[in-house]
Amino acid sequence: MLEENEEVGRIVIFAGFTGSVDRVAGICRKDGWDVVRCDGRGFQVTTHDGQVVTDVDPLDYWADMDNNPRVAFVAHPESGGMSLTLVEARTAVFWSNSFKPEYRAQAEDRIHRKGMDENLGCTIVDLVHLPTDERVLEVIRENRRLEKMTMGDFTDTFQNDAADESEAMEVANA
Repeated sequence: MLEENEEVGRIVIFAGFTGSVDRVAGICRKDGWDVVRCDGRGFQVTTHDGQVVTDVDPLDYWADMDNNPRVAFVAHPESGGMSLTLVEARTAVFWSNSFKPEYRAQAEDRIHRKGMDENLGCTIVDLVHLPTDERVLEVIRENRRLEKMTMGDFTDTFQNDAADESEAMEVANA
């Protein structure tokens, strides 16, 4: 996946466990990518040769495409999947997931934000290592389906209420 994103120079990778975050960060550095890590331990920037960068804000480091040509944002979805804008990347990879679908949905939205290149689009990739990974994905998909059904029911209700109000106004004006 890193090789496929070299031209863009940015990739977002989510991993659901501290050990997975560390493993992914190591793989990225080994392949010549700098890493912005965000998990329960906080933010950390390391260059591809293992040097820790402390004199710059991690998100500024991420956004500086001129001076930092290849940067992987490696995060736990609960820590790095909320309230960040990472539209420089075209791909978000899920190395592993938790059973918490709200963190997955938020994490997916990090690259789908205002400012993204809509012509290039974005890709979400799930890597399945174990049978449990597939089961977690099934649970997340089912939760997403139920969420959409619920939102659809609310949407229908709001649309019907608005139509009823409109008809009531027409009757009152007649």
